[in-house]
Amino acid sequence: MSQANVQYRVDRSAYTQILYDFFSKIGTTNIPDLVTSAVCILFLFIGKLYINPFITKRIPVPVPFELIAVVMATVLSYYLHFENDLHMKVVNHIPTGFPAPHAPRFDMIPDLILDAAVIAIVVYVVTFSVGKLFAKKHGYRVSGSQELRALSLTQLLCCFVHCHPASGSLTRSTINSQIGARSQISSVISASLMLLVILWLGPLLEALPMCILSAIIVVALQGMFMQFRDVKVLWKTSKIDLAIWIVSFTATVIWDVSQGLAIAIGFALITVIFRSQWPKTVKLGRVGDTNLYRDLERYGAKNAHPQVVVFRFDAPLLFLNAEHFKESGVKMVDEANAHLIREQSEIRVKYLIVDASGFTHIDHMGVNGIKELTEELKKGDVSVYIACCKAQVRDLCQMCGLYSTIPKSNFFPDIHDAVLHAVEQDENEEAFQTEQLDSKSL
Repeated sequence: MSQANVQYRVDRSAYTQILYDFFSKIGTTNIPDLVTSAVCILFLFIGKLYINPFITKRIPVPVPFELIAVVMATVLSYYLHFENDLHMKVVNHIPTGFPAPHAPRFDMIPDLILDAAVIAIVVYVVTFSVGKLFAKKHGYRVSGSQELRALSLTQLLCCFVHCHPASGSLTRSTINSQIGARSQISSVISASLMLLVILWLGPLLEALPMCILSAIIVVALQGMFMQFRDVKVLWKTSKIDLAIWIVSFTATVIWDVSQGLAIAIGFALITVIFRSQWPKTVKLGRVGDTNLYRDLERYGAKNAHPQVVVFRFDAPLLFLNAEHFKESGVKMVDEANAHLIREQSEIRVKYLIVDASGFTHIDHMGVNGIKELTEELKKGDVSVYIACCKAQVRDLCQMCGLYSTIPKSNFFPDIHDAVLHAVEQDENEEAFQTEQLDSKSL
């Protein structure tokens, strides 16, 4: 869409404004620009989709159709006077040489600091995202810290030589990938050619029609359009990820890449907060005669014991979800007791075993959530056991004084040990009560 202002002579830069100008001024389209763009796009598509796959089976080097299109269009434009006779927009004057370097104006820092911070974040995110995209495609790894250091050094040099902030480019990287580049040598060659153009060859490209450059970018982005197929996959796998995709796409279309990326990052962070605040809670049961405890509904497991509820909380226990943790634990005990009442059983739940394997991290409010759950269940004569608790989580529990509410003897290395201990405790209590009744009868 960003190339429409070149191909159809619309003036504004925001995508929604481009769409408005496109439809409102479609009658004023420059026909030679449109025809040239269409011919170039058709030429590149045929070359890339049909000719290059046939040629690369015999020789390892693909045909550079983009270069052929640029050279042919420049020559034709120069000798046929596209700019004057057909009123086509061309590159026009390209200044040669470099401006003299000088120190940046530090007095402008207070006025530009906020804008510079936003630009820095967007530049890093765009560059790293583009790098990850092509790393996945070509099978290599990208280091975020290394990219950050490279960008920082580049921007420091740019501020002395009148350069715009340097960033990765999706369109140019896509073109580079499609013409067969596989290493940084391609960047050295591109930079060398650009140096030749800046110093000496710039005037030779002044007659190049701008629509040719736009057509090359449009064809290079054909693979990006195929990402619409991800919508179907995301609909089946994750509605939240689909929402992030839709918000990112919509924001980018309404504004531009920078604002769209910022909105997408903000929305993604909000979804992380929501998923952390209301994570999944699962009631576990024993799988057959094994020592494994899994989701009762998914694995068809059976309840470990009528008086024991095993409860798993699939998230770090933090201030965001401590209240949800407490409410979920109480709710599971209440539901188990309600089931026993429907079965006309006289027994009630006496033990809640918390599977803490999902507690990758816990904070002070999370520990308080465990305390509040324990105190709430104690009113109904229900004891709380903790199983599968990581060492760093136990250390924080000790520092926060949890052992004054739940003794260390109620912590177990795995769920089965906790269940066996609960059953043994229940049997000992029943035996003790039986002995008391027998002594009274005597």
